[in-house]
Amino acid sequence: MVKMVLQFGMLVIPSVIALCIWNRRKFITHCVRAKRFAICFFGINASVFLTAYVRGVKGFSLNNMTYSYCIKWLAAGIILAASYTRVLPFAWKCFLKMGRLQKMIIVLLTQGVVVATGILLLCCKEYPSVDVIGQMHPGEYTYMDDEEMWRIDQTSGYKPKDIILSGPYISLEKGSYTVTVEYDSCKTQFFQINSEQYSDNLEVENAVFLGGGGQRRKANIRVNGEMNDLDVQIRYSGQGDIRIAHIWIQRNNAVHMEYVLILAVLFLIWDLWKYLYEIRTIRHPTRETVKTACSAFLSTLAVSFSGRVMQDGTFFSLLRYESNGMSIVFLIVGIAVFVFYRRYPIRGKECRIEIKGLAALFTICMTIGTSISANGSLKFILNSLLQFGVCVLCAFGYYILFRNGIHWLFSKMDSLSEGRKIIALEQNITVKQFSMAFGILSTFWLPILICFWPGSIWWDGMVQINMALGMDTLTNHHPWLSTMFMKCLLNMGISISDNMGVFALVLGSEIIELTIYAYTCCTIRKIFGQASFTISILFYSLHPIFAMFGQAVMKDGVYAAIFTLYLTEYTKCVWEERQNKGVSVGRFVILAVIGSVACIFRKNGIYVVFPSYVGLICIGKNHAKRMLITALSIFIAGSFWMTDRVLPTRLEIVQGSTRELLSIPFQQTARCFRDYEEDITSEEFETINRVLDAERLKDLYTPETSDPVKGTYKKDTTSEELQGYFKVWGKMFLKYPITYIEATLQGSYGYWYPFRNFRGKQTGYISINYNAMTGGFDPHYLFSYEVRNKIGEYIYAWKYIPILSLFMNTGSYTWLLFLAAGYVLYQNRYRDLAVYIAPFMNVLVCIASPVNGEIRYALPLMAVTPLLVCWCGHYFFNASGKASMDF
Repeated sequence: MVKMVLQFGMLVIPSVIALCIWNRRKFITHCVRAKRFAICFFGINASVFLTAYVRGVKGFSLNNMTYSYCIKWLAAGIILAASYTRVLPFAWKCFLKMGRLQKMIIVLLTQGVVVATGILLLCCKEYPSVDVIGQMHPGEYTYMDDEEMWRIDQTSGYKPKDIILSGPYISLEKGSYTVTVEYDSCKTQFFQINSEQYSDNLEVENAVFLGGGGQRRKANIRVNGEMNDLDVQIRYSGQGDIRIAHIWIQRNNAVHMEYVLILAVLFLIWDLWKYLYEIRTIRHPTRETVKTACSAFLSTLAVSFSGRVMQDGTFFSLLRYESNGMSIVFLIVGIAVFVFYRRYPIRGKECRIEIKGLAALFTICMTIGTSISANGSLKFILNSLLQFGVCVLCAFGYYILFRNGIHWLFSKMDSLSEGRKIIALEQNITVKQFSMAFGILSTFWLPILICFWPGSIWWDGMVQINMALGMDTLTNHHPWLSTMFMKCLLNMGISISDNMGVFALVLGSEIIELTIYAYTCCTIRKIFGQASFTISILFYSLHPIFAMFGQAVMKDGVYAAIFTLYLTEYTKCVWEERQNKGVSVGRFVILAVIGSVACIFRKNGIYVVFPSYVGLICIGKNHAKRMLITALSIFIAGSFWMTDRVLPTRLEIVQGSTRELLSIPFQQTARCFRDYEEDITSEEFETINRVLDAERLKDLYTPETSDPVKGTYKKDTTSEELQGYFKVWGKMFLKYPITYIEATLQGSYGYWYPFRNFRGKQTGYISINYNAMTGGFDPHYLFSYEVRNKIGEYIYAWKYIPILSLFMNTGSYTWLLFLAAGYVLYQNRYRDLAVYIAPFMNVLVCIASPVNGEIRYALPLMAVTPLLVCWCGHYFFNASGKASMDF
């Protein structure tokens, strides 16, 4: 009991004493007292703990503490409490009263004391030398002479570079070591250190020459992780005799000395920054120049990180291994970034919170994306404390780069809009404008359509064709109405030939897509002007993905076009409301119908259309209009329920599997089986095995595709078994949260990280799929593979050509969406954000999709990008040229 009181007192009494000395005035509130007590408690105990740790006490256990140690802790705490509350404030007041020169001298002396203390505590410890000569393994012709020294004669049978002595194959702890060889040789020999099993954990000098004569030679090594087979090798040069007397291994303080040097360098940098400007006779750069140079260096360093992770090591060894700055590219980048920062500096409070938020968001995407892309995990961030420091340095460099870049971009957009007048809204889209847009798009799409005639059938399209022709059972896995649409077009040409059936289907879909994209371009011209019209036509014409999906038999191309039409009409509603013209009831009804049609072609369209349509309530200016939007939102949800649930049940159409909604939890479970299979209990195994094939999850798990794991979903799974699975899933999340997060990130990072390496299928080589076709249906290409391959090479080249590759990466469009929405928020146009609801929901749908970075899932976002970019940069201006944000 006495010991417990003493233990409690050694933690609390010093803090109480400090509080009593500090809080002498009665008017101090209880909140301030509690705050000061917490500061005293943590500060004093942390200081005592740190002092004890430096002196060699690596851990504390209250049960094992002696009375003497408790009393020492209590005494040290009381001394620190008095110093903290009396001595330090008095010393600080005296310091503030000194002149600038005196302050500089005191600071320099303090720094010297800190560095000297670090050297004394960390670098002056002596480690014993261990002679391992007795543990060495001799070669075939090596023998021990009368003086107990290993000896080799020139007359032996050794050839040059043969090993004459090796070993001792011992374990070493993490740290820095010196290996010393004492020998006598008449000719030069070789000395080498390596590890066969743990070479990645060993940093060692290259082969050391053992010069002639009797002497000692040393080699420094660093062990960065597990090591149990250290091999010190003496190799024969082919000439002369050699006698080896001793081989010592001694631990040294190189690692600790590196920390002291880092501290000294930080002090030096601070001193130069603070006091160099006092020496007026020396020409020096301005503070802004130094700050700009440091920012440019950090940004360039961040860009140079490859993301690969060294398992262990010092801070500088991690920087050396994980960065790849030895390239002219990074030299050019560093110079360009410095010039950019110098020419467009950010001063004072110019950088608003919206810019900082976007910069932080992009920094998070880059840091996590780099780690996931390079390692398949968060090792670049969480591998160790020093690795986390490297990650923080990288993130800081990225943040500066994005902050300055976004600030410049938004400022440039503001300056370009100055002095503009209100753009008059045209009444109608003319036939001439539409025909020109349709003709240009058709001309650019036609070569791909001809070379791939009659069209390409991808896997999903092949499945729907089989169902349309009655070769497979009609299911609602793919929306059955879209299958019926494909059946109607297919039957128009199949009476002539199978190729004409496919071509009729492709031609009908492509005409729909061309019509919608041409209408979108004309709408962009109508609202945003001629320049936007030209750019949008070039985007849809030159980007090969739209033409490629136009000739592909699948629902994705048509769905992306209908989604584009929906967002085009949606934007017109918001536009007209901002023009104070009022949106007609008919336009809201048409928009609701288009949204319902979009849901017919893709089931997850309901998650995109419904929230965005509800978002129209924000722009409604009267109660009646808001009630109309609410009613039409219910109509969209009801029509989807009818076509997806009620009608299939009445028509006896088989519903799709529940597994399509469970990609994320299934992947998380499979990753746990891959990484922690031995830790999974038998009860958890049995519960999961009722839903998935638990025995195969480890082997089937593919981080970026959930289809192999989903394929083990058991069709006869009951709702009770599924509930039991989710209970186990929740418990395992508490046990393996990082694993769950990594599984989700690796399955989706391609949608928000623009620099993902392309893996998997080549989009340019979409072909006819015969995997399940039966019944004599035999479509085939008209042109040879060589002709199609030329087009495919052009499309695939877009993935690797600088700048163009960003247009083929799904993450780039997510970043454009963030930038566009951020600029609208930056301009305080809050109601205009309603236009971005549907694209944001599409990004969330992509993240929950079964395949990472798949273009066809992100195709709707890609298709509406011209509209989103134009919308963010459009302004209304009054006669004075100032932006008008009124609604």
